[in-house]
Amino acid sequence: MNRDFKGIWIPKEIWLHPNLNSFEKLLLAEIDSLDHEDEHYYASDQYFMDFFNCSRPQIQRGLKKLSDENLIEIVLMECRKRRIKSTGGKDDFSK
Repeated sequence: MNRDFKGIWIPKEIWLHPNLNSFEKLLLAEIDSLDHEDEHYYASDQYFMDFFNCSRPQIQRGLKKLSDENLIEIVLMECRKRRIKSTGGKDDFSK
């Protein structure tokens, strides 16, 4: 994972999103921090479970909500892997 971690910063468009609970906002912020224009994040439930110290169902519910809100795009890949990417610019988060 390639990330220059210097602290926690959540874009205001995510933080103030009216349709997301606290966990969903943190999950979206983590996905957004891992998503690069030239290389999207290949996510695993286990990564998120370890990172957030929570259960697989909670991760799956959060990802589904973010996908239903069109805030992330999930593309299934071979070998049961999936690619997750943000759905555009930060301005899209405030819808």
